[in-house]
Amino acid sequence: MNKICQYIRMGIFILLVSVSLVFPRVTTLPTKIERVTFSGNHKVLSSSISGNGQAIIYILEMKSDGNTHKSVRFLQLDTGQEGEIFSEADHSLQKPFGQGRLMLGSKPPLLSGDGRTAVFLLSLGEPENIIDHFLAVANTADKRIQLFSFPHESLKGLDAGSMGFQSSNWERISHFSINDDGTRIACAVKGHLGPRRFGSCSGIILLDLKNKTRSMALGPVFADETWNWPTYPRNPLLGGGWAFALSGNGNKLLFGAQSSEDKADYDLYVMTWPDGPATRITRFSDRWFSMADIGFDGEQVVFFYSGNKEQGIGTYRVKVDGSGLQKISSPSTPRVELYGFAGKSSCLFYKNVYQGMMMVLSSGKEYLILEPRVPGYASGVIPMGFPQVPAFWTPRGISYNGDKVLLSGPPTGRQSPEIYVLSIDVVKAKQ
Repeated sequence: MNKICQYIRMGIFILLVSVSLVFPRVTTLPTKIERVTFSGNHKVLSSSISGNGQAIIYILEMKSDGNTHKSVRFLQLDTGQEGEIFSEADHSLQKPFGQGRLMLGSKPPLLSGDGRTAVFLLSLGEPENIIDHFLAVANTADKRIQLFSFPHESLKGLDAGSMGFQSSNWERISHFSINDDGTRIACAVKGHLGPRRFGSCSGIILLDLKNKTRSMALGPVFADETWNWPTYPRNPLLGGGWAFALSGNGNKLLFGAQSSEDKADYDLYVMTWPDGPATRITRFSDRWFSMADIGFDGEQVVFFYSGNKEQGIGTYRVKVDGSGLQKISSPSTPRVELYGFAGKSSCLFYKNVYQGMMMVLSSGKEYLILEPRVPGYASGVIPMGFPQVPAFWTPRGISYNGDKVLLSGPPTGRQSPEIYVLSIDVVKAKQ
């Protein structure tokens, strides 16, 4: 009988150990959720948070008298003060594109770290139908908007019209990123308003609002009716994966680009603003750097790689000099699928099924931050989660310190999602 009891106890012990290995215990951090948008019969489409966690910007789709239009709205979280920055119903554009209606672009808007500057893309509607052609920069206090389109420097002095170019400007802004005080904006640009016999090129433009300058950080030269690249890196990533981010201090730009004549040879680079050398920081020789971000001080990079090189699909970290490459593993989920990076506190955010997770990189500690028992959790038709963003886009869904995170979910009894803010005790996580 004693032996049978010993066997039973041993079996129970082995079972408990096995369960603990399969379902590891995760520390739960104190968090709370607050709903911040109330769209009524309208629809919230996308959003971003300021680096200081004090304001959000979002796109609202409104229907009135059978017509639909979108607007960009700014919300101060501490006071609840809200205002409209831009509305499709109120703007149109004249020359050089004729009578074209300005429409909101395809990417979520961004806020500077201090929340004083908003950046979003505008498209030309009918009859031109040019997507993401203008960069709109708005002062969130007085709602004053500046529009920027970017001329291609190598087309200056050429008779572009005789070659079939409608404009000497780059056609589309594919990605953009803004620094903490809103004075520096980096843009990844694509193509040209001209015949496709010249091919489609890509480049990087740096806009300095404080000094009122712009410069081409990376781009080809147009000569002999073709685009020529003088050296590597070239062809910054615009398809297959977009890795593009400016550090909070505005000193470092992270991007992906081609590294050799092999058209599949792509890696990540870091460049010092505005004209410092581009340092190659990975050796994957592949295009699939789907998302990436860089720390506030420009010293650390995190990225999500969706290819099969190195250690395969997953989230990696690396220093800006290319050292210390590490694939990040989680004790609770087979793969860390990066949602965002808190650039000052160095925390990663990702999901485990329907749970929200946070990892402190300095310690490797993992915390559960989002599940139905969190105060303020809305049990709608679908679970709450991080907001969806366009593919290959690095969103600003997290404050620099990681204490504020944007959530999206439908309130009880509704199908259309609203925006919520998850507040996290990051100090406790780092103790």
